Amino acid sequence: MHTPVRKLGRNQIVIAGGNPALERLLLSGEVDVAICPNEFSLLVRIKKGEKNIKVIYPKEGAAYFVMWRGISKDAPHPNAAKLWFHFSVSDENQKHISETAARYITSKNVKMAFPRPEMKFHKVDWKWLKDNKVDMLKRFTEEVNKGRQEGK
Repeated sequence: MHTPVRKLGRNQIVIAGGNPALERLLLSGEVDVAICPNEFSLLVRIKKGEKNIKVIYPKEGAAYFVMWRGISKDAPHPNAAKLWFHFSVSDENQKHISETAARYITSKNVKMAFPRPEMKFHKVDWKWLKDNKVDMLKRFTEEVNKGRQEGK
């Protein structure tokens, strides 16, 4: 059986830890493709004129999650935290983060400075991921290694 992950292994893929490492490998030319690099940083580089990189979005969709905000129950200044939360979703801040960091925005009043194609997002089941993480990593590593052996 040739799974998609095994096919990746046949291409002698490099597995690097974290988006900054993937981005460095891509920008230095050590790899030709980086899966899950820091999209935002790459978009800023492209907008500034870098021509040797391109961001490709999967037609099948991608996992999507929301960054939560919380206030400690023992916070010394909970009202200051609330003010920060309100500012973070303000049109002023949404415009700023869209223009300077290529981030997705939530305001319907602000146009994204780095438009993306229409994408299908899949909800992340965090409990399932947590419960199955060890098995998934083991199976992924096994399939990549089988593919590496086939690709030699």
